[in-house]
Amino acid sequence: MQKISLFFMSVFVILLNLGCDGMNEAQTSYKPTGTYQGNTRYVIGVNAYLSSKEMFIAYRPIVDYLERHMNGVKFELATSKNFIEYEKRLNKSEFHFALSNPYQSLISFDHHYYPIAKMKNDEEFRGFFIARKDSHLRHYSQLNGKVISFAAPTAFAGTIMPKYYLWEHGIDVRHDMVVRYVGSHFSAIMNVYAGDALVAGTWPLAWEQWAKDNPQKASELEVVWNTKSLTNNALVARSDVPVAIVQKVTQLLIGLDSTQEGRELLQRAGFEGFDVANRQTFVPVEEFLNRYSNTIGKIQ
Repeated sequence: MQKISLFFMSVFVILLNLGCDGMNEAQTSYKPTGTYQGNTRYVIGVNAYLSSKEMFIAYRPIVDYLERHMNGVKFELATSKNFIEYEKRLNKSEFHFALSNPYQSLISFDHHYYPIAKMKNDEEFRGFFIARKDSHLRHYSQLNGKVISFAAPTAFAGTIMPKYYLWEHGIDVRHDMVVRYVGSHFSAIMNVYAGDALVAGTWPLAWEQWAKDNPQKASELEVVWNTKSLTNNALVARSDVPVAIVQKVTQLLIGLDSTQEGRELLQRAGFEGFDVANRQTFVPVEEFLNRYSNTIGKIQ
């Protein structure tokens, strides 16, 4: 009797969330259950904003933490070699949970995902422009005809936001600059260090990790400009994951920064923690993307 009550209570909760968050009709065809069994395995995908090795170092301890607190439930950490591979897997709904940038998250809503949390501190979610100090880059007019390196067209903070920033300051990278997509944030920065690009677009987490790993090289570079901030990366869940699993994962991740162990895990991963999120949380992202498409065009 107790299990039946839990089932109906869970169904009520998920239906209420669906209504509040405005999820699409395709998502409502899934039928989450209210309990979870041990010895089940769920795949957690992480956006390729760092190398696969760095991702594993940052996130595997957090995944281990989830396993220790979830009675036999196992999690597989899935890293991808680049943005294209990650997005293909996300669009195929291969992951049960996925940590995605805001653009990828909005796209994932059409592939049976919905947001449950986001990284804390939106102030840190912004674009950086990195240049060599000896280039003396100070004025936007110096960018005309020069090379700018980006990780990928869909890197939100590292590509999309910097492109819009430059457009606001009179530079349309489609016509005024030579754009190179080099596969990763680290490669974008290295292109600048090596002199193959005048400037790189990236974001704080990637720049700080690269500078930590390459202190001598980083001493020759500098952040010349940065964009405004926007809603941080989202953690999304696939709609067929049992609601009890989703609730427990959310509870554990939201509570990470409230314990000493959790704070140490977050420090290793390089961010402050997670906040609860829903579809409404990402309305500012949708508004930004509308402005972007109306001025620069569709994201490729």
